[in-house]
Amino acid sequence: MKKRHSDHSQLDFFAALDRPVYGEIVIFPTNRMVGLMRAIADELLRIPEWSDRNMRYRQMAKELKSRLEAFGLPPEDIRQQMAALRVGVGCQARKQIILSILHDQQDGAA
Repeated sequence: MKKRHSDHSQLDFFAALDRPVYGEIVIFPTNRMVGLMRAIADELLRIPEWSDRNMRYRQMAKELKSRLEAFGLPPEDIRQQMAALRVGVGCQARKQIILSILHDQQDGAA
């Protein structure tokens, strides 16, 4: 009996690793990061001085911007993401202030 040997008789799964892999990095949109925005707003509202609060926000925003730059996002996309973060944090801060006022009013009415 003659033994068959063919390079095509067995799949070579490792050959695929030699090829360059191309893909698109999709960043989770900042305007959907409600938990992050809520946490930032909560931390900022606990800081009594406006200048300290502003400085801390800038630190947090710089960290996020650095991460987005590391992913290779274009500058315009980074600006949009940072604007979405700023708006979202402001909304979450207002929401927390309003809820706090409503909670205080309910406690006073009881």
